[in-house]
Amino acid sequence: MMSPKIQIVTRTKDRPLFLARALESICSQTYSNWHCTIVNDGGDPLPVDQLVAGFADEHRSRISVIHNGTSLGMEAASNVGLKDHPADYYVIHDDDDSWASDFLEVCVGRLEELRDTSVQGVVASTIKVQESVEGEQIVSKKTSRFLPEVTSFTIPRVAQNNPFMPIAFVYSSKALDLLQGYDESLPVVGDWEFNLRFVRHFDIAYVPDTTAYYHVRTATRGDSSDNSISKGLLHQHYRSLIINRHIRDAIKEGSLSLGHLLAAAEPGIHSNRLGEKLSYLYPRLRKLHPRALMAKWRGGK
Repeated sequence: MMSPKIQIVTRTKDRPLFLARALESICSQTYSNWHCTIVNDGGDPLPVDQLVAGFADEHRSRISVIHNGTSLGMEAASNVGLKDHPADYYVIHDDDDSWASDFLEVCVGRLEELRDTSVQGVVASTIKVQESVEGEQIVSKKTSRFLPEVTSFTIPRVAQNNPFMPIAFVYSSKALDLLQGYDESLPVVGDWEFNLRFVRHFDIAYVPDTTAYYHVRTATRGDSSDNSISKGLLHQHYRSLIINRHIRDAIKEGSLSLGHLLAAAEPGIHSNRLGEKLSYLYPRLRKLHPRALMAKWRGGK
């Protein structure tokens, strides 16, 4: 088989309902020079193999499956899939997301136009889809533009927080060869860490002419928001590790000193502390919202 123009990596684990939709999204693309590697990260192999077997030959021949005997984690699973097939371009299509049918055609075309420039990645316009699983059906509840105000990707903006999801981001082999994949030590925020390293070396163009769909599930009635607080703490912890890593590198290189950091922090110390207090209080105040209280009451019945 000739090398595909673009390698798609789909991470999954025991979610055949979502995986079926993801594969439909990939196989319905107007652009056909792709290969997809499904990385089944410790899940049951049979449903995955059965799903792939159900597709027509023209699509099945461009899909391969790697079954990890045990779960390696999201970032390691990404790296397994990225190494499976060499290509000019790469993208992560998780099992619960989807694309407009012209996504690959538009994004690959734009990267081809820019291939000899500093731009080695593109990000498509993104729709956030809130949904729920009801029986054996996925039901869409609400859609909205994901960060519609963000149409450029400067280093300071990416440093604030992750301004795009993996489903919307297509990048070149030139970038991947330099960055050597995702940091497997990170259980969360691995895509943001990758993007930070990316913008250190390359630029990213915004592509408004096609759409990626970032799907999220609505909370189950009766769920405690304590879990979301714990998840937020986990993200904050690994975010701090990443920030400190980059600052230490700059100090070691001599481009930054602790004195610079102290001088920069002093004028904003009170506003920073206020922001920390608000970040602490917000998830707790959400628990007192009437809808949260009603969900908790219904869940306890």
